[in-house]
Amino acid sequence: MERKMYINGASAISIQKPLTDEGIFNPIKSDGKFVKCLEPDYKEFIAPLAARRMSPIVKRAIATSMRALKEAKVDVPDAIINGTGIGCFEDTDGFITGMLDNHETLLKPTMFINSTPNTVSSQVAIKLRCHGYNNTHVHNGAAFEGALLDGWMQLQNGDIKTVLLGAGDESNDDLFKILGRLGCWNFAFCSEGSTSFVMSVNKSDSSYCSVDSVESYYVSDKYSKETKEKIRRERMADFLSRHGLTFEDIDVVFTGEDGDPSIESMYDFIPAGIPRGIYKKLCGEYFTASAYGFYVVAEILKHNVLPAHLSSDGKERKGLKRILFVDSWMGRSYTFALMSNV
Repeated sequence: MERKMYINGASAISIQKPLTDEGIFNPIKSDGKFVKCLEPDYKEFIAPLAARRMSPIVKRAIATSMRALKEAKVDVPDAIINGTGIGCFEDTDGFITGMLDNHETLLKPTMFINSTPNTVSSQVAIKLRCHGYNNTHVHNGAAFEGALLDGWMQLQNGDIKTVLLGAGDESNDDLFKILGRLGCWNFAFCSEGSTSFVMSVNKSDSSYCSVDSVESYYVSDKYSKETKEKIRRERMADFLSRHGLTFEDIDVVFTGEDGDPSIESMYDFIPAGIPRGIYKKLCGEYFTASAYGFYVVAEILKHNVLPAHLSSDGKERKGLKRILFVDSWMGRSYTFALMSNV
């Protein structure tokens, strides 16, 4: 039997006001195709001299992790699991640019050392002096979902009691231009962000909500469009029926839709009459934007209200009991998370 896990602490740095839920309920409207994060004052979390040597993605991860742990009243978690689409891109970009500019001579190794994706979870572990399980998932747009499923299984197995789950990506003008040429920003705007959660099998006074179940699956491109639709509908129905539920028992379904018709078609298995939550207007599009969506759902269940600006029909809703979080990457990888009010 599946054990519930509870989100006992959460924090995010995004294009909204950092380290607070204010951006969910009173968001800042963003203009332009590429929007950078609003950075907090890192002096509270990192010594200024040390911060100078850290890339933005590392500083953000440390800040959100420490804020979430403080809220959950946990000093050191049993495990640290991180998800990132492309890792420390600015260090990677800096190293490659230096290699080209200097004709592959006189290269500084620091940026190369710090460019590996597991740098983020490693730096967080060093800061917290955590010697437990430490893993990084690098699966492009399915990175957070991989980390979430990993944390879920670790807690289900009873190997750990608390896990620090994080996800984040950074961007710059070069990445924006490259992905723009590939047609990635036809509808949504490009951004970046970092999100952290403290999850446990034990409920506490600081609990936002419970995560009742998590499931991921893959749909191969070799299948026809009709077969893919059938698989999606069957997997969704099976997921709900295992918990004695139907779509009528779900108050809101949160998806990763951003106005792109090709993305909206990935969620065609959700009945038209079910209210949908839309979060990407708050955070923009980046590889681990779904982690921010997960954070939005947790905050909504904590405050027990879905703001009108996050509802597909523009209606505010209160008295929420269950929210279904659904995310897809390229119509291939799907993740379901059933989340409930506590």
